[in-house]
Amino acid sequence: MAQSGVRSTSHQSVMSVPPRLRRGANNLRAMEFRLGVDTGGTFTDFTLFCPDNGKIWSLKVPSTADDPSEAILDGTRQIANLAGISVGDIGYLGHGTTVATNTLIQLKGGRAS
Repeated sequence: MAQSGVRSTSHQSVMSVPPRLRRGANNLRAMEFRLGVDTGGTFTDFTLFCPDNGKIWSLKVPSTADDPSEAILDGTRQIANLAGISVGDIGYLGHGTTVATNTLIQLKGGRAS
């Protein structure tokens, strides 16, 4: 995997989570974590949620333009380690990207006729 001079930053916080999102909702097993990933042009952001206790962990890693999956895999391993779980404990992954949106906003895409 590509290494970068940019350090990953992370923090964790406990938020008040509605009971419907805690264990048992949506057929999640106990301690089955949810991971959200946003791939951007500069950074890939991760948010990990534990439905059992409502804890949330956040992580930001440099994006890998040549192969975005590298940053996704690297960040997934890092945030699982941060939370003290294995990647196998993640039962849901939601992924979004702002790369195409940013290309349009910045007018950096190819010309279309």
